[in-house]
Amino acid sequence: MRQRQCAKTQGQSLMVARQDIPWKKIHRHVFRLQKRMYRATQQGRVSIARKLQKLLVKSWYARLLAVRRISQDNRGKHTAGIDGVQSLTPAERWRLVKPLRLDSKATPLRRTWIPKRGSAEKRPLGMPTQHARARQTLVRQALEPAWEAKLSPRTSVSQAVCERLDFLTWEKLRSWAHRRHPNKSTAWVMQRYWHRPDARLTFATAPTDANAGHLRTHSEVAITRHVKVAGNCSPYDGDWVYWSTRHGQYPHVGTRLAKLLHQQRGRCPHCGLFFHHDDRIEIDHISGDRGDSRYANLQALHGHCHDVKTREHGDYRPRGMRDKHQDTEERSARKRARSDWEQR
Repeated sequence: MRQRQCAKTQGQSLMVARQDIPWKKIHRHVFRLQKRMYRATQQGRVSIARKLQKLLVKSWYARLLAVRRISQDNRGKHTAGIDGVQSLTPAERWRLVKPLRLDSKATPLRRTWIPKRGSAEKRPLGMPTQHARARQTLVRQALEPAWEAKLSPRTSVSQAVCERLDFLTWEKLRSWAHRRHPNKSTAWVMQRYWHRPDARLTFATAPTDANAGHLRTHSEVAITRHVKVAGNCSPYDGDWVYWSTRHGQYPHVGTRLAKLLHQQRGRCPHCGLFFHHDDRIEIDHISGDRGDSRYANLQALHGHCHDVKTREHGDYRPRGMRDKHQDTEERSARKRARSDWEQR
């Protein structure tokens, strides 16, 4: 049994071009291991769960999937780390898969400064190398099912909770103001720190200040209602119909994508697999004509499936009719990739 498992996961004799790798089989095999981890953790069988994690980390299929996710599916895939590598060719992806192990030290991060949202200030951001990202993704694939079984992500926020937090904030601020001015009356303190920029009394700077501002209350922040996860459902319980349907119920999913997911019953028409809860989903123009946005000409695809479809059909369509995508490969790159795979 152990030898058969190793043969399935360590199949380094895969002598085919990258575009011919059986990705559907790879997805199903990795997910099968993750589902077993999830169930073992739920049942308290810690030793079995750890053995499955070790098996997955060493799995050839899991390494292929990790490299694919960081080089094709990740939205930050073109950001370079300290090694200066921004993107990977098919041959470079293959060379990254073979030595991928968790037995070496982490590489340093490249520190860059990015602007904060809604502010002129900047915050630091560390950029890992492509190799480090692949290792992190490999670890995540092994750890996520166990933590999913342990933790419950279901939380809710109500208006009553916001009002309670506003009251506690008011008490804290009032206590602070009296400690700061122990010899002043309550009326003086209120006049100093509380003003009416609108109809409500608010902790704020004086209206005459050049940079006048006020503290927003919790009640002012719009509450985003998320659909609660039913019962003990988990992305690793195998109920893909339920999880793909939830895509259309998330607040950040647009109407067009939600309708396409509903029409396709949660499946990607290119590979036939159900959409995963954290998959990158893209809308594709079936004919390649981006001017034709009728629903009959649209479909939701995995990001990597969109790349493959564009690569396969973009060569013979007129230039103005093609779906452009940043991950399409040049014909010469495909030839180099095929020869590199066949030589191994």
